[in-house]
Amino acid sequence: MSPPTNNNSGLNGSITLTPISLTATDTDNSLAREENNRTQGENNKNIVDYEGPPKIWICLVTQWPILSEPFTIILIFFSLWTIGYILMPIYALPHTVIMRIIFLFIGAQTFGVLFTFIQLPDMLGMLFFGVLYANLGWANFKDYEKFEAFLREMALINIMLLAGLGLNANAFKKLWFMILRLTLIPTVAEVAIIAILSRFLLNMPWLWGVCLGLIITAVSPNVVVTVMLKLKEERLGLNNGIHTLIYAMTACNDILAIFLFDVMIGMIFSKGNLSEQLLQGPVGIGIGLVYGYLFGLLLQFVPSRKAVSATI
Repeated sequence: MSPPTNNNSGLNGSITLTPISLTATDTDNSLAREENNRTQGENNKNIVDYEGPPKIWICLVTQWPILSEPFTIILIFFSLWTIGYILMPIYALPHTVIMRIIFLFIGAQTFGVLFTFIQLPDMLGMLFFGVLYANLGWANFKDYEKFEAFLREMALINIMLLAGLGLNANAFKKLWFMILRLTLIPTVAEVAIIAILSRFLLNMPWLWGVCLGLIITAVSPNVVVTVMLKLKEERLGLNNGIHTLIYAMTACNDILAIFLFDVMIGMIFSKGNLSEQLLQGPVGIGIGLVYGYLFGLLLQFVPSRKAVSATI
């Protein structure tokens, strides 16, 4: 018996492949243009028909965290001034010395905030307002000279405290020799050059030339510390100890300049024993170091770290 045979015949039909064009036709281009025009028209309509809050209000809300600080100070000032004017009208008048000091404080804070909008340190704005305030003749604090000097010293102490709190003990131990070099070498070089130039160009005595050099060589901690604190917040230069280097150099430079300036002034206007005046500087520095060390040890235990209300 023979096996069945398969009589299925194959299909011999031909298949034609037609390539599909991937290039947009003119019709597609016109549709795309119409869609773009329609979208742009809707956007313009949304802008014209915008019924939300005013743009200036949106800007005010966005910048409110910055603007709220001077606004709060001004609000507190007017509230306290109103109470003071009702209770003590003699001392609350604008021309009194106390009001001039308050105006100086509020104006400095306001200018500091304004300078931050142009990407400058707020301390520059405060210094600018102080210079402007003095040149306008408003910084006349008669009978309050001691209080004025006290405020000036407290401002310097505040800046130096910020610098001290930003120091890194480990970085300070590693960079102490570099800090010493950056403090002594530039100070001595600047004072020597300025003293020589003032002697031959301005015909000043040598001691007065040295005093002028010490005034110029002193680094302003106001601007330096403020800028470094901003860089520290941005986490720049923390690994290399740059902040500690600049903080310590600034503090040591000011201490050295102030100490030598007092010595020079004592030598110029010396009326007593010169050796006693020369020893006042080192003795004062030693007392400050001992007091700072003892007070720092005290703060390790008072208040207790386990206290609920302790914020140190």
